Amino acid sequence: MNEKSLFDLISFLVSSARCCVDEPPLYASFRLLDTLERLIELSSYIPHLKDDPFLKNLKKKVEENKFLVLTNPEEFKAFLDKLVVDVAKELKRRTEKD
Repeated sequence: MNEKSLFDLISFLVSSARCCVDEPPLYASFRLLDTLERLIELSSYIPHLKDDPFLKNLKKKVEENKFLVLTNPEEFKAFLDKLVVDVAKELKRRTEKD
C-alpha cells in the first residue's frame, strides 16, 4: 500500500459522503460496496496480512452484483441481504476459531 492508494480511498469517501446527500438512498449502498472492494484490494498491500480467500470471494461477488442497483433494485436488495448473512456466518466462524 502506498500513500496514493490511501489518499485515493479517502478522496472517494469524502466525495461519496457529499454525493450521498443528493443521490437516491440506494446509491449509498453502492458506494459502500465500492469502498468494500477498495479495502479488500488495499489489504493485499499490507505485508503482515495473509491471503484471505473469503475476502477475495466477497470482492468477486460484489463486482458481479453491485450494478444491480441500476438495473434491478429489488434483486440488489436481495443480494445485500445474502451478503450480510454470508459475512455474519464468516464472522461467527472466525470468532469461534479464536
